Amino acid sequence: MAPSYDALLDLDPFELEHLLASGHPLAPERLAGFRYRGIGLAMPRLVARVAQKFVKAFHLEPGAGAVRGWNIRIRQDGLDAPWTPATIAGKRITYGHFEVVGAGLHPRCVRYRNALVLDYGRRERRLSPFAPVRDYVAALAPDDPRLLIGRMYLALGPWQLATPSYFLLVRDLPLDRVEAPPRR
Repeated sequence: MAPSYDALLDLDPFELEHLLASGHPLAPERLAGFRYRGIGLAMPRLVARVAQKFVKAFHLEPGAGAVRGWNIRIRQDGLDAPWTPATIAGKRITYGHFEVVGAGLHPRCVRYRNALVLDYGRRERRLSPFAPVRDYVAALAPDDPRLLIGRMYLALGPWQLATPSYFLLVRDLPLDRVEAPPRR
C-alpha cells in the first residue's frame, strides 16, 4: 500500500529512492488529458522557495499516439495556498516540454525499469537548458495514475547524472489548454 500524501512530504531521500525504484509501471496514455500538481521533495530550503510547486500537463497527440507534456510555473506561496499559475502580461508561464516514453523503450534508462521517462531532449531545442533533463516517474500504487513519484536526472554525453531532486505528482484537473511545443 502506498504511503499517504502527507507522509510522503516528510520522507528522506533514501526512502524516496526506494519508493521510486519499487514503483509501478503505467502506460503513458494513462497520464494524458490531465494536469498534475507537482511538489518538490527533500529539497534544500533555498530551492524550495523558488521551485517547490509546479504543474506538469500531459497531452495525447492526435494521430501520432505520442504523449507529450510541459511544465506550468506556479506561484510559490506555500503548499496550503491555491495552485495559481504564474503569469506574464496575463499569459501562463510554461516551460520544459517533454515526451513520455516507457523506461523499457528508452535507450538510456538507468535503473527504474518500471518508470516512465519524461524526456525533455525529444521536445526541447538542442541548446535549451531543459534538453538534458530526464524525469523518471512511477505510480505509487498498481495501475493507479493518481499519485506518482519522480526523480530528475541529467543526460550529459554518455552519462546519466542523478540530481537530488525528487518530486511528487498528484493528478489534478483535466487539461484545459494545449500549449504548442517549441520549434525545433
